[in-house]
Amino acid sequence: MSSPSDNEESSPDGINSIDHVRRAGQILEAGKRKKEAKLKAIEREFNQRVEKAHTSFQEFLEAHNSRVSEAQKAQMNSLNHALHRRQTVEIDIWKQLKALEKSRRALAKLLIEVCQARLETTAEIGTTGRVPEKAPKLRRPERNCKPMSHNSILLYKLCYIH
Repeated sequence: MSSPSDNEESSPDGINSIDHVRRAGQILEAGKRKKEAKLKAIEREFNQRVEKAHTSFQEFLEAHNSRVSEAQKAQMNSLNHALHRRQTVEIDIWKQLKALEKSRRALAKLLIEVCQARLETTAEIGTTGRVPEKAPKLRRPERNCKPMSHNSILLYKLCYIH
């Protein structure tokens, strides 16, 4: 009868193939354990560093909060509120200035038209010796002008509506 060891192939150093496979499996398992241990060590170190950073930040925050009194916090809030209010007022003033500038331009154009119409009338009186029957037509001021439109309407009425 043949024994199980007779069927197995032996290498020159006396180790059979099953032993080789077993040994390779052990080496593989040892490598896996080593990698897992290394990963766990890295994870532990990472967690410790995160915890240390968190603790350090909490200590800094507590130290900062102890230095900054409630009165200073209230003062900062008040200053922020005042700054916001000032910015809002500046924006409103800027919008009003833009509207005034637009109205000023419209009024200046109307004044130029009035002056040109008067020059035409004066020229006709000077050449013919009589007042023209019809006054030169001016463009009607826009009804939906921004501020100061009432001034341009008044100027129009004063100059040309008899």
